[in-house]
Amino acid sequence: MSTGKLDQSLDDILKTSRSSGRGGRRGARRSGAGRPAAKAAPVGGVQKAQKGAKPTKAVPTGPAAFSGSGESKILISNLPQDVEENQLKDYFTAAVNVGKPKRIMMQYGPNGRSLGSATVIFHKPDHAAKAMQALDNIRIDNRLIKVEVILSARDAPAPAKQASLADRVT
Repeated sequence: MSTGKLDQSLDDILKTSRSSGRGGRRGARRSGAGRPAAKAAPVGGVQKAQKGAKPTKAVPTGPAAFSGSGESKILISNLPQDVEENQLKDYFTAAVNVGKPKRIMMQYGPNGRSLGSATVIFHKPDHAAKAMQALDNIRIDNRLIKVEVILSARDAPAPAKQASLADRVT
């Protein structure tokens, strides 16, 4: 039988392993080796602007949903549960004459039944405006349909500047 480390005390085993250069702990890092130290993360996770950096874009003062170019979205709610994507697509191309939508996304519940709402993406903003005028507040199977325009954050209006507390005190 070999008697090696079984006969030694724990302190003796640790001393010999440290002196042999194997490192006493698993996963211990060697100083100065590996990747360089990471820079401290900015407060709030937002990078501060550097000196001499380009100024940011102007904040829009109103919604740009129906102006310019690019796609636009509408949200249709309170649809009957049996309405399908291709029925909406056919309605927009034939009845409303806005052309074929870029994409239609129906919302479904966990059981696979329609929730009665859909997001429709159009190629051009004026198509979304025309579709909204054609569908908003009409009745399908005696259900009042609601249509809303979905704005991206960059197209949303800037919040109105609120008066200071001193100006509001009466």
